Amino acid sequence: MVENSIVHRKFTLTIPKSVREELNIREGMEILWRVEGNKIILEPKTFRNLHGIFKGTARYTTEKDKQEVETVFLRDGAEE
Repeated sequence: MVENSIVHRKFTLTIPKSVREELNIREGMEILWRVEGNKIILEPKTFRNLHGIFKGTARYTTEKDKQEVETVFLRDGAEE
């Protein structure tokens, strides 16, 4: 999918409706900005994309603990 946006006064951008709907972006959500080469990468801030930022691996006592943590973070992120 390719969409167009215009940089407005104070450098604001509008996320196209089709992109908002596909990524389930809602008002108040945080967006992560990353520069890779000459590209700007934008993605909704979620537990899954933050999980990879931290060095090492998360240590859970059981697989059930891991699933519960991910479920809570994903649910809380969806409610923002």
